[in-house]
Amino acid sequence: MTDAPTKQPRAGTKAGPVRALIAKVPTGWITGGATAIFLAVTAAFGGLAPAPTPALATLEPGEEHVNDLLSLRLDRAVLMDSFPEAGAIAGEGERVLALSIHAKNVWTSPVITTAEQSVSQALRLEKFGDQSPAAVARMDDATTSPWLQPGVEAELVVTWVVPDDLFADGDDVEVVVSDATLFTGKAVTYGASWVDAKPAARVLLPATDVALTRGADDAE
Repeated sequence: MTDAPTKQPRAGTKAGPVRALIAKVPTGWITGGATAIFLAVTAAFGGLAPAPTPALATLEPGEEHVNDLLSLRLDRAVLMDSFPEAGAIAGEGERVLALSIHAKNVWTSPVITTAEQSVSQALRLEKFGDQSPAAVARMDDATTSPWLQPGVEAELVVTWVVPDDLFADGDDVEVVVSDATLFTGKAVTYGASWVDAKPAARVLLPATDVALTRGADDAE
């Protein structure tokens, strides 16, 4: 079997001799040689360093964070024994951490606040890992898993059921805010969804223990 003829470069170009030379060098040699040179150079400069992770922007309580989907303002953090009205019920050895926030859908279509979309996808507690909120509810009428209409701001309460020793009154609650990417499905999948949420900012909210506050009020 004869080799397929190679395309000849046009006369008068400088690429011809270079391509001809490369064509005669075994591919494995090119790969191995390039790798060896790369490793030698990087070793001389201290080896392969990990890519730096961008620092998260630090926001003050009530300061706005805006991405392509949401405008969010995180106002305060509250600890309580349970919060069934907002869809969060704590068991033995647990408490509820509730965030009071303002959220506005800045996209073009309504989005639900839960089911790994919008608010549930955007907020995480730094001390609680990648746990999604237990519930999201409207502050005015306690509707759980509300929809956010485009351009309409809503006051929400976002809750997690946490170990009772995770936070105490006066602790700073670090909330990580993530930005998602719009994905438009093709072929088998269809529609639009927000995916691949990546941390973009953090907010420190002092925790207020409602039980302690109520006890102090009752003692007066």
